[in-house]
Amino acid sequence: DRLELSFMANLEEWRTVHGREVFPRLSTLKIKLCPKLVELPFIPSITSLDMGGNNAMLIRSVMNLTSLSSLRFSGCQDSTVLPDNLLHNHKMLISLEINGLRNHKSLRIGLENLSALKRLNLYWYDLDTLLGVQNLRSLEYLFIQACRSLMFFPKNVLLGLSSLRTLTICNCEKFCTSL
Repeated sequence: DRLELSFMANLEEWRTVHGREVFPRLSTLKIKLCPKLVELPFIPSITSLDMGGNNAMLIRSVMNLTSLSSLRFSGCQDSTVLPDNLLHNHKMLISLEINGLRNHKSLRIGLENLSALKRLNLYWYDLDTLLGVQNLRSLEYLFIQACRSLMFFPKNVLLGLSSLRTLTICNCEKFCTSL
């Protein structure tokens, strides 16, 4: 059910055998610091993915894993790591965490289509706007930390989050506290 690939500096390719799934019951996949791995095979059974310290090409392969309910990115420092509309087709995603992202100012990753998303955790150093979050009608938990450039919530964001139960904002140096 669970597979972890960590600190595999020379892993370059993950092959399937004659187009068949190698791990038909794999539900949880964790990939950390595999800098040469550029693509994940299509494994429809994966529902939870945790990626950290990987290259931009590998992260792009997330676009094809649309059965995910939980997704975590960490240690993403390349400015091209999260392409626009990365999560455009992830309608089953319930939990999303983005940790350690640098050089991105906005959430142009397809949030508006995440109709099932209940939990969003952002540890996003250069994030300066939350536009896109207002469309998350199922969002219950929003945690924002270390977003140094975030100054305020646009009013339409707060009005759109009618299902929000918990909002946590910490270590956001420029954030104005008057909501």
